[in-house]
Amino acid sequence: MRAKGPSHRSDRRGVGRAPSRWAGPAIRLVTFDVDGTLTREHGWAYLARRLGRRSEYEATQEAFWRGERGEDEHLLALLDLARGVPVSRLLRLLTRTPRVKGIGSTIRQLHARGQRVGLLTHNPEWVSRWYSERYGFDLWSGVPQEVRSGRLEPRDRLHVDKLRALGALLRHEGLPPGAVAHVGDGPADARVFPRVGTGVALNARHREVWEAADLVVLTDALPVLVPYLVRGYKVPPRWRTPPGRTGPSNDLRWSYQEPYKPRKP
Repeated sequence: MRAKGPSHRSDRRGVGRAPSRWAGPAIRLVTFDVDGTLTREHGWAYLARRLGRRSEYEATQEAFWRGERGEDEHLLALLDLARGVPVSRLLRLLTRTPRVKGIGSTIRQLHARGQRVGLLTHNPEWVSRWYSERYGFDLWSGVPQEVRSGRLEPRDRLHVDKLRALGALLRHEGLPPGAVAHVGDGPADARVFPRVGTGVALNARHREVWEAADLVVLTDALPVLVPYLVRGYKVPPRWRTPPGRTGPSNDLRWSYQEPYKPRKP
C-alpha cells in the first residue's frame, strides 16, 4: 500500500500504516467499484473468454485506453458481449468469476462500525444485485437492462457518470462528500477520488488512477483496507454545483436494501 503524504509511510510488505492524525470527518459510507476492484481480472474479460468473445473484449478495451472510445461507447460494447446469452448462464458465470479474498468479511467489519457499504459501478443492475445479495451491500448502482424470454435486450444508447451518481447518493443519504470513502481501479474512479474523504486505488494499473488516490493498494485480501477507512484522509472541496443536478440524464440507477442496524450485544 502506498499512501501519499509524509505521515502515511509504507512498510516493506506494501501495507501502509494508518495516519496518526486524520484530516477529514468520520467515514460513514464506503463505496466499491466491481470490475478490477472486487474481481481478480475484469469481470467482462472472464465472461468474454467463457463465451468465446475474447477478441471483441480486447478490441474494445484497447480502443478505450487509446482514447478512441468514450466510456459510454465502451460500456455499450461490453454489454453487447452478453447479447443472446440466457440470463441463467450469465449468472452462473458471474458466480465463477475470480474475486479478491474477504469481500464478505470486509463488509461485516464495516457494518460492525456502523458504516454503510455500497457499489458505485457502471455494471448492469443484474450484476450489482447479485453482489449485493451475495455479500450484503446496502445499496448499489447499475444500468437497467430489459429481459425478454430469459435473455438480455441490447441497449442502443446510454450515458453513465459515477460522479453524478455519487451526488444523487449523497443527497439520498444526507451525507457530506468528506464522509465517504471510495475504492476503485479505473479512470471513472479517479474522478471520484478527489471529491470524497478517502480515495483508494485498489490493484489499479494506470498512473492516472494512482495519482488521484489518497492510498494505492496492491493486494488480493480486501480486509487489509478496513483500518484505513475510519476517517477521511482529507476534507474535499465543496461542490459548487452538486453532481447530478445538471447535464444529460444519467443511466446509473440506485437500489437500496433496508438500512443496516447493528445487532445489540
